[in-house]
Amino acid sequence: MGIGVAVVLSSLPELRWIDLAPYVVGAALLIFLMGWGIDHLTGPHPVARSEAVAVPSPAPLGAFCLLLFGIVSLVFLLSWWLELRLPIAALVGAPLSAFGWLAWQRRRLGLLGVPAALASLRRQLPWLVAPIGNEVVVLGAAGYLGHLGVALVPVESLGPLLTFIAPLGAANAVLAMLLVVGLAQVGVNPIVTVTLLVGLLPSLPIEGLSPALTGAALMVGWALALMSSPITASMLILSRFTGVSSRHIGYRWNARFLLACIPLLTGWFLLAAW
Repeated sequence: MGIGVAVVLSSLPELRWIDLAPYVVGAALLIFLMGWGIDHLTGPHPVARSEAVAVPSPAPLGAFCLLLFGIVSLVFLLSWWLELRLPIAALVGAPLSAFGWLAWQRRRLGLLGVPAALASLRRQLPWLVAPIGNEVVVLGAAGYLGHLGVALVPVESLGPLLTFIAPLGAANAVLAMLLVVGLAQVGVNPIVTVTLLVGLLPSLPIEGLSPALTGAALMVGWALALMSSPITASMLILSRFTGVSSRHIGYRWNARFLLACIPLLTGWFLLAAW
């Protein structure tokens, strides 16, 4: 349901989400375990108290997980029922889920809460959307720039480069992942790099480099770029919300996590390709 999935699937119409799942689900699990391990080893540990401390109820967390499961299920149901591609189903299902949740919270006000939800939406939506206008413009322009680059770069002109990368085979997926991460550090938005590479790499005659492997590696590179580069839109939004410098978040808090994830994910993609 993320923008990376939308970019990859829209650029490769023959590719489905289920084709990416074996690669990205495994990579996501590795990222999660690595993050948990680093936080457990290096994070602050509370001092043990002698007196008994009441354990909070897990009910709110369970309700929240149920809500997330309902949103994702609705998106997949719309994709199957209406025969929509997953990015389009997410664009339909996510707003419907948000409005449904607003109405459910206001159901006691009558008419299943729909009028009250509409009033709340009209009152709060401009306030919520206005601060991220610049980020939306940057993402849209970056995506257009990536597609424009694919159209302007003829495949024939990549002959000298092809003689170097073709023998690497599936390892080119790892190089593409690292390229997305590296260029993000100097200000090239991941949407530009991913759109450009996902349009060029599958068209090159490289043995062992499947579109699914390429798309998955680019999506993982995008994720690593978002949590490390201090000048991506998501990091700037996070910095504004927390009051912490984006450079501090990306390079001080997440540096060890990034450096630990890269070799682990490199091994994962090479193993998956093999």
